[in-house]
Parts: sequence; structure tokens; C-alpha cells
Amino acid sequence: MKRKTRLKDLVMDTTWRNVEDYIMNYGTPEQKKSIDGYRRVYKQMRRLEPKRKMVYLIITIRKEEWDNEVNYYEDVYGINNRDKEHYALDFTPWEEWLGMMIDERTLMDYKTENIIVDCIWEMTFHGWTQGKVKKGLDRLLRISKECKEHPEKMIPWEDIKKELIDKYDLDFDNE
Repeated sequence: MKRKTRLKDLVMDTTWRNVEDYIMNYGTPEQKKSIDGYRRVYKQMRRLEPKRKMVYLIITIRKEEWDNEVNYYEDVYGINNRDKEHYALDFTPWEEWLGMMIDERTLMDYKTENIIVDCIWEMTFHGWTQGKVKKGLDRLLRISKECKEHPEKMIPWEDIKKELIDKYDLDFDNE
């Protein structure tokens, strides 16, 4: 039986130099500007102990159309084999990221450094440290709790939509 590959395995099988070269050659201007953040997170990933997570990491190319402009981007998400649901991973503790198995198709379609860079991008969406990511999650949970406890404070979507249409002349006919 073939051994499954975890994100931690990929991190340990490469070097910062290879990841840095990948960013400098293929990364976005934003990624190049954030090279120090990528370096710090990569080095921390090498030190962290992975926690087993029954979710597979998948990277796919997504097409997005906005204002008649088409953009393609690499989407990183998790999928649980039991329920086949797709999961956003941006608030997941980094030790759990490291314990996730990489989907075989992702391993075939992407270079190791590409996978690592895409995962760091997603891992740090809410901040360059686990503490900042945790603060973002805590804030989201606090707001969610407040919404549930005080629905009377919520603004109905129809009111927001009308204001957006009036203010920005937006078209919601495709809704």
C-alpha cells in the first residue's frame, strides 16, 4: 500500500531556499512582498508537531468572473472522506494543517513548493501568526454569538440590497 503524504512530509522534504525560489519566480507581487512572512511561517512549520486530521488537502484551479473580467486562482480547501464536504481551512491550527494528507491529484498536478506556498497563503489569511489567526476566529465566533442572541439588531438583506442599489447602482437581477 502506498504511503500517504502529509503536508509536514512536504515541508520536511524541501528547503526554504526552494520555496523562496518558487515564490520569486512564480509568486504574485503580494507574495513576493511578503517573503519574510512566508519564511517565518515555513520555519515554524518545520518545528511544529503535526496533529492527525482526517481531512485531505486539495488544491484546484478556480475561475472567477467579476465585472466582465475573468481571473483564475488556486483554491486550497479540505475534504472529509466520510461526508465529502468541502471545508475552508483558514482558521485551522497549523499543527492540524501539517497532519493533513495531501490529495493524490494535488500531488500529481502541483510542485511541492507550489503546494507549500498555497497552504501558507491560506494558513495566514487572517494573520502571520497563529495568535492573530486565533484572534480572528475568536472575533468571528463572538460576532456570530451576538447575532444569534440579538437578531433584532440585524439589518434585513432586502434593506441592505436596496441601499446598495441606490448608492452604487448595483444590479442584483442575477441573484
